[in-house]
Amino acid sequence: MSDVEPVGEFGSREWCEACAEWSIKQLLEADLPADMAWGFSEVYTHLPERLMPEGREVAGYYILVKEGKISAGARRTSRPCTARQRNTWANLTSW
Repeated sequence: MSDVEPVGEFGSREWCEACAEWSIKQLLEADLPADMAWGFSEVYTHLPERLMPEGREVAGYYILVKEGKISAGARRTSRPCTARQRNTWANLTSW
């Protein structure tokens, strides 16, 4: 953890994006099983207005490990998930 640099304020867009990027870096360095399927998400609600510019209603980030691939990102808006996203999550969690 000594390589972690402070980025933004907790829950800010910059902070969420940094969490996602750091997670990818850490998972790439880990010796993960090839058949590993794992997902994680964190959503922050009711943040101060200063952390919710440009109409952002929800802030957070996600991490996904599946089929040997690692992806992560920051949630920018409060769009409901699509049927495809729900199906992907159901497939991921049914192991």
